Amino acid sequence: MNDEKETILLQGEDGSSIECEFGDRFDSQDKHYIILIPYRNGLRDDDAILLMQTVKDKEDPDTEYLIALSDPEEINTVFSDYIARKARKQHAEGTCFEKNLASAIKK
Repeated sequence: MNDEKETILLQGEDGSSIECEFGDRFDSQDKHYIILIPYRNGLRDDDAILLMQTVKDKEDPDTEYLIALSDPEEINTVFSDYIARKARKQHAEGTCFEKNLASAIKK
């Protein structure tokens, strides 16, 4: 089993850069988003995430641009949608906390 995580190096317009681990990709409100987990001092920062919109280049569909979200309302809406989708998926798969707790209590 390969434990290596997919990483990406983000470079800012000011020349700064930050390495991030790929977290997830999803759609919300007809837009495409990606969740990245940044590394700080070479270690994964589990207390932080980056939520970015992805946009494909019209001339080269293999090229994708990441756009940082700046509107707090959009960030909250998109992230809430993501969490709700994950919770529904876990519930459908039987992996949600409530089902696991119910199984543990029955034992």
